[in-house]
Amino acid sequence: MRTHLQVLGWLHFVTHILYVVGGVTILFLGSAIAAGIAAAGGHAAMPLAAILAASGWVIAAILVGIGLPGTVIGWGLAQQAPWARIPGIVLSILCLPAVPIGTALGVYGLIVLLHSQAEPHLVRRAIESG
Repeated sequence: MRTHLQVLGWLHFVTHILYVVGGVTILFLGSAIAAGIAAAGGHAAMPLAAILAASGWVIAAILVGIGLPGTVIGWGLAQQAPWARIPGIVLSILCLPAVPIGTALGVYGLIVLLHSQAEPHLVRRAIESG
């Protein structure tokens, strides 16, 4: 069970860190492109540049908002923190609609975290480290 918890944790960590990296990338690219449009187009291009920059910020905020909690929960599962089980179940359920990778990750997460040995293992880990 320990190995499954660590694998699940690292899978969530890596998948959700990609959301964060994607969000930051979109933020910088959107802002750079908007600045380029504003510089090249002058005053007439300002509304388009503003819309592009604002869109980049919104998309980046959504991606980072999805990615950060998943990254923290994944790290907690990889470290076998007892607090990470319930958020891990919720995160696995939320991953299910993201076909195909999210679905596979969500199903695997539910199988691992709802297994009868998962909770006692995490509680035992908390007692050993505490």
